[in-house]
Amino acid sequence: MHATFYGSSRVSRAELAQALGEVSSCLGVAANRLRPSDRFDKELAAERGWEFDDPLGALTAIAEKRLAKKGLDPKLVGQIMTVDDYVRLVATEAAVV
Repeated sequence: MHATFYGSSRVSRAELAQALGEVSSCLGVAANRLRPSDRFDKELAAERGWEFDDPLGALTAIAEKRLAKKGLDPKLVGQIMTVDDYVRLVATEAAVV
């Protein structure tokens, strides 16, 4: 995935693996099944009837901590709509906002 989608970006292989690992772990989806275009409110949304047990809260908390650690506003998590958004915002050393 790195060569295809992030090879020309500032996202390193290690950063990509970490970001995908976080998404995978929180949502229970194998990292190799995730695609940059997967949307958190569509393809990765909680099943109908399970919205109150939505694991996105844990992923949001992780993203907020990572952004704060980089000196960025944790509220930027509101801009994350897709796996690609997550990767580019939390994985790059100096995320472009």
